[in-house]
Amino acid sequence: MENFSNSLAEQNIRRFYDQLRSETDARRRAQLQRWLAEEEDRLGFTVEHLQDLDQAIADGDKRVELQRMRIDNLEKCGCDVTAAMAVLKNMEEIQSTYRQYRLTLLRAVDQNRVLD
Repeated sequence: MENFSNSLAEQNIRRFYDQLRSETDARRRAQLQRWLAEEEDRLGFTVEHLQDLDQAIADGDKRVELQRMRIDNLEKCGCDVTAAMAVLKNMEEIQSTYRQYRLTLLRAVDQNRVLD
């Protein structure tokens, strides 16, 4: 039953992050972030979870950099970058959320000596 519960939490986490990537409404984003935190808490603090989080941060950093390059290219050709900047802002907020959660996870691991 625990595997099913973990699998459901992992699916919800992916779904909430996917929704955060494109959501522009501030209230909806805040709700998604709350749900995301709840699901991450349900999943618990494991070394595997930390590794997954590190990979998600690395992947997100690459996507942010790619978006910045796209914006630079759009600006060079004189195109409107309003939508592209909104997407970048969302991506940066997601990265911030990932990093904050990673710090929370590391503090919990340190307090509980989970890795020892």
